[in-house]
Amino acid sequence: MLFPDVNQRAAAVAVCYPSSSIDPNPKDRQACYFDYKVTLNAAFAQSTTTAQVELNDYRAVLGESQLGGGRVRSQRGVGEFAGVKGGLASGGGRRGSSGGGGGELGRG
Repeated sequence: MLFPDVNQRAAAVAVCYPSSSIDPNPKDRQACYFDYKVTLNAAFAQSTTTAQVELNDYRAVLGESQLGGGRVRSQRGVGEFAGVKGGLASGGGRRGSSGGGGGELGRG
């Protein structure tokens, strides 16, 4: 249980589900509850809920088929973008290549 203390639980519900004193489906707002538990910052936890609602609204407007089932995939590998150190702009970026650092992260 995320909030074993009754008072902490009531405070969390007031932040994440302010329309009632009992949240009928806390899994729908688990990110909000987690953020509140970790930070005890009501504004931050509420912003998580707001962002999730906005994302769901955008998904409804665009339709899941246009979002690729909720996944976005890149056809490029790490370091293959122009201008990235070790990427195409400096001559490297593909695995096994010997130019420009090979696109490895954290190496310079």
